[in-house]
Amino acid sequence: MSSWHRRGNLNSTGSEVRAAPRTPEQTLRDLLEAAAAALPDELRQIAERTFLRPGTSQERIPEGLHLSFSTYRRRRDRAVAQVAEWLWEKETGSA
Repeated sequence: MSSWHRRGNLNSTGSEVRAAPRTPEQTLRDLLEAAAAALPDELRQIAERTFLRPGTSQERIPEGLHLSFSTYRRRRDRAVAQVAEWLWEKETGSA
């Protein structure tokens, strides 16, 4: 392979740079982010505000989304189920 193919993997001295190994937590976070990105917008917002970037309590999240608490809980549960399904399909290779 010519050197121009590897240019992005070289440091300033020309030595090959290897990516730092990812921790299991980082890998899981990446998978959850990808799964949330695949959700419909209304469910993605809930997943992000509840689990990925929580800024307040679950009691206050529905207010910011202009939802009743019951609607929030139903959508939150649907988001969790769809994320679990996405992760299962990723794990088993079925889709």
